[in-house]
Amino acid sequence: MFSAENGPQIFFIGVAGLFVVASGVWVFRDSRARLGRRSSEAWMWAVGTLVLPFLVLPFYLVVSRPPGGVMRCPSCGRATLSHRAVCRHCERPIPFDSPPSMWGLGEIIGISIVFGLTLPLIAGSVGVGGTPEFAEFSSYAVLQSVLLAVLSLYVVRRRYHQPAQLLGVRSDRAAARAGAGVLLGGAMVFISTQVEAGAIALVGAVVGRAEAQRMAEAEHMRNPVTEVLISGVTPAELLWILVLLCVVVPVAEEIFFRGLVFRGLRARWGALTAALASAVFFGAVHLELVHFLPIFVLGVVLAYTVERTQSLVPAIVIHGVNNVVAVLTTLYHWNI
Repeated sequence: MFSAENGPQIFFIGVAGLFVVASGVWVFRDSRARLGRRSSEAWMWAVGTLVLPFLVLPFYLVVSRPPGGVMRCPSCGRATLSHRAVCRHCERPIPFDSPPSMWGLGEIIGISIVFGLTLPLIAGSVGVGGTPEFAEFSSYAVLQSVLLAVLSLYVVRRRYHQPAQLLGVRSDRAAARAGAGVLLGGAMVFISTQVEAGAIALVGAVVGRAEAQRMAEAEHMRNPVTEVLISGVTPAELLWILVLLCVVVPVAEEIFFRGLVFRGLRARWGALTAALASAVFFGAVHLELVHFLPIFVLGVVLAYTVERTQSLVPAIVIHGVNNVVAVLTTLYHWNI
């Protein structure tokens, strides 16, 4: 029965239901165009998406969906892959394009669903939630990082047969680029604190300064890293957290956000639009209001760094420096 208390829950269920139905319809239409006469597979993917959307949909987008664009066949009028010599429905010749060499939004959305929805749902189903313990936090961070990196590399190497260097994964001049990353990372720590102060002032203009400050502190306290740190860690556990946040997480997130997302969007929209769009996405996935602006600015700087150097190394180091300073600030109550 509907009430004010369960209204938000009913609204969320309704929105989720609409998303699942829309996804099932889209998967059916998209897979039928790409598979042609193999329409039974299109029904299979559509039904699977309706039943297990957060497992089947990303699997379809990242692994099984035939890559490439879609066009209308001039003979039968049906949608079909544009880089094939013949229509997949009527098998008549079509004016075909070159095979795709760059991934698209499908793969980006698919991997985003994995780390944004699939993993949290699986974690919740096995009892991982609330205030995480050190082992839970560590396992989840490693699993998420491995999936981000492996799936991104899988898309580039196996689906599009391109070198990993296209993501910015390269080792030439690594020491010099890492050194530049340390300097830029230190500068970004100062810039981020100023941007955060500006964000608090902007939010404070709407809800009041004290409320904005309270919101910023609440966002900080909800961070899983903060929750683990304030619960108490041993020196060995702290060292492992620093390794996770200085090396493992930055490597994986930069491969995905600045490698797959930024470079995929850049190929279609240009460097500036791609930098802004990928930074918006980077900020949005953190699910923070007050801290969205500093995360967005960091995302723009990281994208610009990758654009200028054509390497992920300095971006990884900048990311790692910011993460480590955040950990030490929380642990030792530094006032930067």
